This record gives sequence, structure tokens and C-alpha cells, in this order.
Amino acid sequence: MKISKIRILSVILITLMCSAISYFYLVSHNAFGKIYQEETRNTIIEIKKTFLKDTINNLFVEIDVERELEYERYKYFTKQRGISLDFASEDDDEFIKFFTNRFDTDIKNLGKDNYWTILFWDNITNEVIYNPQSEYKNGDDLDFVIERLKSELLSYEEVKHGRVSGIFGVKTKFVDDKIKLITAEKIRRQRFDDDSYIWVSQILNYNGGDNYAIRIVHPNLPETEGSFLSTSTMDTRGNKPYLEELDGINKNGELFFSYYFKKLNSDEIAEKLSYSRLYKDFDWVIATGVYIDEVDAYVENTNIKSKSLAREIVLQLMLVILIVMSAGIALVVHTEGIYSKKMNKRLKNEADYDALTNAYSRRRGVEELANAYSSFVKGSQNPTLMMFDLDRFKLINDNFGHDIGDVVLRRTVEAINEIIKDTDIIIRWGGDEFIGVFYGLKKEEAIEIAQRILDKINSIEIPVKTSEIDDIVKIEMSIGVTYFSKSDRQASDAVKRADDAMYESKETGRNKVSYFDVEDL
Repeated sequence: MKISKIRILSVILITLMCSAISYFYLVSHNAFGKIYQEETRNTIIEIKKTFLKDTINNLFVEIDVERELEYERYKYFTKQRGISLDFASEDDDEFIKFFTNRFDTDIKNLGKDNYWTILFWDNITNEVIYNPQSEYKNGDDLDFVIERLKSELLSYEEVKHGRVSGIFGVKTKFVDDKIKLITAEKIRRQRFDDDSYIWVSQILNYNGGDNYAIRIVHPNLPETEGSFLSTSTMDTRGNKPYLEELDGINKNGELFFSYYFKKLNSDEIAEKLSYSRLYKDFDWVIATGVYIDEVDAYVENTNIKSKSLAREIVLQLMLVILIVMSAGIALVVHTEGIYSKKMNKRLKNEADYDALTNAYSRRRGVEELANAYSSFVKGSQNPTLMMFDLDRFKLINDNFGHDIGDVVLRRTVEAINEIIKDTDIIIRWGGDEFIGVFYGLKKEEAIEIAQRILDKINSIEIPVKTSEIDDIVKIEMSIGVTYFSKSDRQASDAVKRADDAMYESKETGRNKVSYFDVEDL
């Protein structure tokens, strides 16, 4: 009887203990689960913020590099034209005929892309001789017009030849407007995961109000490009995102903020986390963002899996208290560790690799270039840097569609990988640009490898058959080759040389290899 009572009491005690442990476990698990959810959400959002900021910062670097390259190019044109005029005839009438013919020919051939601004006058009578852009109008003060032109020209040359004086050059606004068009088109072509994109607006009035800005690029609402914006505009929750953005831009030049906006290719309205930064030289606010509900869905899915696992652990606790306690805690910790590692690995992989081509992403590429430069500075081997740019890629997209353009990008990377070693690196630098980092190559070998890559690319044929098109797409590429130099202060110096060499290939006929020599190689 006593043994039976003891057994009953033991069963009751074990049951109560199991129930108590299960209760406290469930309560504590729910508490920890909420903390875990919040921390997971915060971690993902911080990673997303880093990605958004890096995306915009990388675009700023690209704009700066593009502007510098174009500035140098037009300065060179101006200088060369000045040199050619120095060798003109000493006779004033012959000189006038010479320079008017030269500039008239350029203006006619360049058409709307004419970059010259020119004004020549008789320095004795102050009579204007040549004024194709009507920079001088009757009644204007000539000296005032000349000083105005000097302030507006990126680069200019002054001419004094007998009784003839003049000034000519390229306006900064012309070059910047060209860069704006190039950048806007590049942004429209870019593709990101999770329905992300970049948009641009130009501030007209930093004090805000109606028509304070104009929309330049918006892939989600392309029909609204060119429309004016107002700081009074509200989203569906009553927020004023344009006012909040302008206040942040005026205060810090950049900001993170949230508002509600429709999703890409959908009428669904969702909360969006955005990062905006001011590119002051253009008065452009360049921004990108991600939708928060995707983060919440990921966290909720993780939470459901965690709760399911917790119920299994409670059942085990009912059977064997000590075993379940130790095994349960270990399992929870282990499982949460697995989830955390998988999540971090997945996010890192998304950040490190370009989803379309499987080449290294721009972010990972910047790290690899910095590491290669650091090793070079410490005395390791000097790797070969190659800049690849597909020729007339925009025409492929325009004529055959972006799906074929994507195939071209993938086949390009596949072809390069067939030539290079496993230790070499291919980076998708942006759009249709790639950078290669190749180890163990001398100059002659590097040029040979570049030519082999070019030949391989040229051999690619992509058939396109639709109801409207039956054609073969062939790929051409301009390549620039260089090395690090002891005079480099950072990896981007060598990247610029590779870009210059690639640009030389573009300028001298495309679909070729150009080498930027390094004196201390």
C-alpha cells in the first residue's frame, strides 16, 4: 500500500515537475523568442541599411569617376585645338577663314552634340567676328560677356592673332548634362533583388513647397518622370515623405527614413525603408530602398519554425526530465545557431555575388581590390587588372530586350571563366562593366590572355527567334589592361588606369585590347 502511494506520489511529483518545467520553459521560450525576433529584425534591417548606403555611395563614386574622365577628355580637346590655331597663317584674313572653317565643320558634324562655345572679335574695333552660339548680343558689354564665358567654361583657350582676339572652350554645364543623361540611363537599366531600384529627383527649391523638386528617374513610376514634387504630399498613413527627406538632406546631406509606397509592378502599398543622399553638384537626391514587410515575413517564418521545435522539446521533457532539460537547451541553442549561421551566410552570399552572372559583386570586388593592393604594397606579386566593357550593349537591350541582355552578361562571364585560372577574380563593376584581377602574368602574357578572352567573347553566338525577330547576337568588348604602380595611393588609382585603357579601346574602334603602361612595373 505504501509502495503504491509512493509510486502515485512519484508520478504526481514527476507530472507536476514536468508541468512546471514545461510551463516555465514555454514562458521563457516565448520571452526569448520575442527578443530573438526583435534582434533578428534589427540585424537584418541594419544589414539592409548597409546595403542601401553602399549602393548609393558606389553610384556616387561612379559619377565622380565618369565626370573626371569626361572633364579631362574635353580639356584635352580644347588644348589640342589651341595648339592647331597656333600654327595657322599669320595673315589675319587667312586666320579668320581658317578658324571659322574648323569650327563650322565641327558644329555641323557634331550637331546637337556640339561641345564648342566660341567667340572671336576685332580687338581694334571690338566688332564681333564669329559668334555661332550667339553668346554676344547687340548692346552687350563685350568685356562682361568674355568674363561670363570664362566662369562658365570648364576649359578654355584665349586667342590673340594680330587684330583678331577670341576665346573658345567647353562649358562645364555641357559635360555635366552629358553625365546626367548617362547616369540616368544607367540607373534605369540596373536590376536589384526584392523589387529594389534607384530613383532620382532634382531639387529646385531647398525651402520646399509645391514644385520644390522634379522627378528625374523612377523605374517604379516611369510615367511620372519629369513631374514636379511637393513637400505637402502625404502617403497613405498621413506621413509627408518628401518633407522628411528634404529636412534630412538640408540638415545632413543624407538620411534613412520610412514611409508607405506602392510596390514595383504591383498596386500593393507597403512600408518602405529608404536611404537618400544629395549629390550637390547636380542638386540631385539619389535614393534607394527596400520593403519592410519582406523582413517581417522572414522573421515570422523563423518564429513559426522555432515554436514548432519548442513543442517537440516539451514532449521530450515529459518523458525524461533530466535528459529533456539538457537535450532541450542544447537543441534550442544549436538550432538557433544553425538558423543564425544560415541567415548570415545567405545574406553575405547575396552581398558578395552578383545574382545574374555569379561574378563577385561591386561591394565584394572593392574589398578584393583593396586586399590585392595591400598585398602589392607589402611586396607580393603585382596582379594584372583588366577592365571589360561590352560594346553597344544598350543597342542589344533596345533591339532584343533585357532578357537577351541578361543572357549576354551571363555568357560573357562564363566565357571569361573558361580562360582564367581558379585563383583569378571576376567582378561585376556595374551594368555591362566587369573588372578582372589576374595573378602571375607578365605584361606580354596579360595582353595575350586579354586577346584570348576577346576572341572567346567574339566567338559567342546567341540565337534570337521570336515572332518578330530571327537573328544572331554577337558580342564585342573593349578591354583595358594595367597593373598597380608604386605611385598609386589606393586601388582605385589602378582601376582608373584600366578604365582609361578601356576607354582608349572604345575611342579607337572598340572590340580591342589597350594597355596602360606602368613605368615601375
